[in-house]
Amino acid sequence: MATTEKDLILRIEYDDAPRNPREWDNLGTIFNCSRHYDVGDEQAPRSYDDAFGTPAEMLAAHAGKNILALPVYAHDHGSGVNLTAGEPGQAPRANDPHHIGYVYVTLARVREEYHVRRVGRAVRRKAFAVLAGEIRTYSQYLQGDVYGFELVRPVQCSLGHTHEEEINACWDFYGSNPLENGMRAYITDDDWARIKEIRMPWGTTEAVA
Repeated sequence: MATTEKDLILRIEYDDAPRNPREWDNLGTIFNCSRHYDVGDEQAPRSYDDAFGTPAEMLAAHAGKNILALPVYAHDHGSGVNLTAGEPGQAPRANDPHHIGYVYVTLARVREEYHVRRVGRAVRRKAFAVLAGEIRTYSQYLQGDVYGFELVRPVQCSLGHTHEEEINACWDFYGSNPLENGMRAYITDDDWARIKEIRMPWGTTEAVA
């Protein structure tokens, strides 16, 4: 049986111009009640600050009660704002400075999305999982955790210098693990078998699993 030659390098790079995932066709809408963080899709009017005591009251005034919603929390990091979603039915602590708002979807949109007349428990679980996933992806975007790859083959020219021939390249992947972020689907099985090493953007080199 012939042995596949390991002659390719998978170079993973930061994506300097990623698409904002909030411009996608998202299921949820991020309602931001904070004046400190400029994030999300909709901003609570300043008139809400005096009219309502909590973000939950602001959300009810803004979107009504026929919705599914998860609380959204923000933390400042050196690489950007880290957003996380709470659990369904979770009541944030009073005056929690990290609670900045909610990601929500109307029940009408859920029925349309999942082609159901009644939003039962199973459909709710699916919708909540999508909302939480949208917050994770948006957080990766805010922190610069978006990447692309270049698949190259080192070649030697007539002068004896080593150059790199680009085999494939693609961008706009969220997260750096090529087995989890979707990169692997853009690389053929034959090319994947030829990869001898993966070079990460922070300078480390990893073996191919």
